[in-house]
Amino acid sequence: MLTTSQIREIYDAQKQLLTDRETGIYRQIHQSIRFAEQNLIIVKGIRRSGKGTLLRQIIGQLPGGACYLNFDDPRLVDFEPGDFPKLEAVFSEEGENQWYLFENILQVPGWEDFAVRRAEQGRGAIISGPNAAVLSGEPADAMGGQFMEYELFPFSFGEYLSFQNQKRDEGTFNKYLDAGGFPEYLTYSSPEVFYRLINDILYRDIAVRYGVRNHRMLRKLLFYLIENSGRLFSANNLKTMFSFGSPKTVIDYISFFENSYLLFTVPKFSRSVKDQIYNPKKVYAIDTGLAGAVSLAFSKDRERKLENLIFLHYRRKYRQIFYHKGKYDCDFLIMENG
Repeated sequence: MLTTSQIREIYDAQKQLLTDRETGIYRQIHQSIRFAEQNLIIVKGIRRSGKGTLLRQIIGQLPGGACYLNFDDPRLVDFEPGDFPKLEAVFSEEGENQWYLFENILQVPGWEDFAVRRAEQGRGAIISGPNAAVLSGEPADAMGGQFMEYELFPFSFGEYLSFQNQKRDEGTFNKYLDAGGFPEYLTYSSPEVFYRLINDILYRDIAVRYGVRNHRMLRKLLFYLIENSGRLFSANNLKTMFSFGSPKTVIDYISFFENSYLLFTVPKFSRSVKDQIYNPKKVYAIDTGLAGAVSLAFSKDRERKLENLIFLHYRRKYRQIFYHKGKYDCDFLIMENG
């Protein structure tokens, strides 16, 4: 638990830091966010994909003013549900702000109730987080669908060109195919960026959140799946390969990777949900640069990098993506509106 004065001090320090930072390039998602239609907006995506930068860009455009707080700040580690009234008291000193913006607030118990309560009062909250299941269960039910979710990915090729201030040609495309779209990696060109990112996700977002103790097997499974991007896998085969106790453990671990946006799975197309579950799935990584940094085999396989990139292009636009295998095969089949 924190005192009001402690929260005020942290808020003031972050506010100054916010002012000093550059706003960066504007993302393609930026123009699609509809502030006037929902009071609760969720921005989801893998860590270090630019969610914080997006929130900083949004602040100046919100009607009625806004306050921002990043809960990744270690000084907020003791923040508890009972501290939300103190936070509101600090924010109210800034005036009647219509919007609250919170980065990585998921680690605070009770944040959903606070956000939903604000929305019900007709005031806005924008939440960013590195987990696909940001708002679920009773809080989501209480909202009755009156919230909007957006996904932020690492840079697309167009965003990469803007960030690097380069022209669109074969040479820059090949560089993008190898480097991927994580802003920090493009700035420093060090694979250590990816190693730290994976460790943060595995230990902070997965191991702690889901109570996973076998960190070694978690890492081994992740790296195997990334190395085999674009290929088929089955839970039963992976269970045998890695000596897991049951296929359910494999399925659980993969769902944790998907919820953290490290990778995506693509089921075989079928009208039967049961067939989708039991048939082998294909897997794709969140970023070709990240995949190449942790897998030498993937980094040398241009064909699979291209396929992964095409999947990401579709995944930015569509949620229901399948592969088809039968008399004729198809890498990607899109389902939209049935």
